[in-house]
Amino acid sequence: MTTYLKRLTTTMYDRVSGVRDHIIKLKHYFNKANEMKVELSEKFLKWLIFKFLPTSFDAVKLTYNALKEEWTLEELMSIVV
Repeated sequence: MTTYLKRLTTTMYDRVSGVRDHIIKLKHYFNKANEMKVELSEKFLKWLIFKFLPTSFDAVKLTYNALKEEWTLEELMSIVV
């Protein structure tokens, strides 16, 4: 369990594999941790995704934070990819 939590919170975007692959990797670690009854929220996962995105995505981050509605993970992926 701690391995998935550690990977989830420390996996940085490598700027090589693509943002979509990075998000999928984080989502995998998130799902594995939740399967082990850690019960992390999807909001936390989205925060981590935004945290590890490069500065070229700052406009997307600002837009998300300015909106009153939250995006689903699928919407987030379609916007940043």
